[in-house]
Amino acid sequence: MDTQAFIQNFADAIDGLDAAQLTAETRFRELELWDSLAFLSILAMIDGEYGVEIPGDELLAAGTLGKLSEAVAAKQ
Repeated sequence: MDTQAFIQNFADAIDGLDAAQLTAETRFRELELWDSLAFLSILAMIDGEYGVEIPGDELLAAGTLGKLSEAVAAKQ
């Protein structure tokens, strides 16, 4: 999976987030725009874009965008 494309999809799923400011090392739970709506939006994006259902606790445990991308890729 292309991590940069995943980061772009992540940013697109959360209104007001700029993908240019995100990297694989970004700790997404520390983002100012991270809230329960963002959480649900990311779960929906992963299901819609990648055809993968990831449990919420696994999403949160990933910690960084790079690790989340790897977790999604492992389920494909």
